[in-house]
Amino acid sequence: MKFLISLFIVISLIGCKRKNKPQETTTPFDSISEKASLYLQLGNAIHPNGSEAGDDCDGLLWNSLWSVTGGNVDIMSYQGELGQWFRTHHHTCFYRDALGGPVDNGSKSTISRDMFLGLLHWIWHNQRKDVLQDIINYGREQNPKWWMGDAVDFIQRESRTHIRTNLRATMYIMAYKMGIEDNVQRHIDLSLTWSSKVDDFKLHLSVQHLLLRGLMQGVNDIEVLFLEKVIGKHPTNAFFLSVYHYFTDGNQTKTVELLLDDSLFPAKKLPTSFDRCERFIYQRNDNRGLPENKNWNPCDDNKTFMGIDLLWTHAIISGRLRNK
Repeated sequence: MKFLISLFIVISLIGCKRKNKPQETTTPFDSISEKASLYLQLGNAIHPNGSEAGDDCDGLLWNSLWSVTGGNVDIMSYQGELGQWFRTHHHTCFYRDALGGPVDNGSKSTISRDMFLGLLHWIWHNQRKDVLQDIINYGREQNPKWWMGDAVDFIQRESRTHIRTNLRATMYIMAYKMGIEDNVQRHIDLSLTWSSKVDDFKLHLSVQHLLLRGLMQGVNDIEVLFLEKVIGKHPTNAFFLSVYHYFTDGNQTKTVELLLDDSLFPAKKLPTSFDRCERFIYQRNDNRGLPENKNWNPCDDNKTFMGIDLLWTHAIISGRLRNK
């Protein structure tokens, strides 16, 4: 036990040395800014209030990111009572029928941790102290504590809606930075919890989480090593590359090169499923050449996307994201 306590203290001390702060981009990115401006203009015109990303059951995640980049969306419409949040603005992905029975209308739960991760990016960017305070209050009032929504059964409710220690620690960093409160849990260090062995959506969420924490307090050398491993495994993922260079040297040359790929990010129109099947390609592994898996490959789903993947990555390299 003494060894474990000592190890925790050492790790925490290492984690405090967050000398890797956000860097200004040294690479010209005007061409990407032109694409981003066009995507926002077209997206806001075609999808008022974020309907493309908001009507499915991951709406809160994607529309929170889109809003930060300049998208026109009413994020507060995703809230029920104060501190209670839903996957969509219509709050109906999961609900109870008149007899109290569970109805899966696109999801097995009303909310999930990944939705909160997107929302926390929005809260930090807009400095919505009131919204964060309401979430903290709501989480503490639940029984069990921090179970933030309903689900089809106990297992799904715990696995999906429970805000666990790691995300709570991030929320308390934000609460401290905003002057809400100073909770000891903000000192919990996550440096050794990031794993480059996970893939696909889970890895994307890890990098999004690390980015959020880095915007508030910088990243340490252990976290830089994690990002190095990630971009080594996924060299075509411009989002991963942008985060790595954002906290190291500011050299976004490769990131810009990838975003200039008109086959994935058309220069004169919004991306569609005929360009690539995935809305946010950087949440998935680059599977081009593997026809059995859609994702980065074209498909005939006949969907038009708002280009949130390019817009979010551009927000990083352009310095749009709040970093203090």
